[in-house]
Amino acid sequence: MRHYFAVLEPAASGALHITFPGLDGVGSFAERPTDIVQQASDALESALMAGRDLPTSIEEGARVPVNLVGYDSPLVVVIPFAAPATQAAA
Repeated sequence: MRHYFAVLEPAASGALHITFPGLDGVGSFAERPTDIVQQASDALESALMAGRDLPTSIEEGARVPVNLVGYDSPLVVVIPFAAPATQAAA
C-alpha cells in the first residue's frame, strides 16, 4: 500500500472536491467526509486504468504540497491506496 497527498476544497454543492497534485485532470467529489478515502481511491484506480502514471507517493519521497495558490480553502490529506493486483504487477 502506498500513500498519496490529495487536496480537498469545498464545492458549491457542499461536497468536497478531491484533486491530486501532480496528476492533472484526475479528481472526484465526496458528499461526506467519510467518503473521501473511497472516492479518492476510485479516482486513482481510474487514472491507472486509463494508463496514467500516479504521482510520487509519500513512500517514494513526495513532499507535502505547499504551493496551494489557486485553491479555495484547501486542506491537504493523505490517501492510502493499494493498486489493484493487475496494475501492481504491471
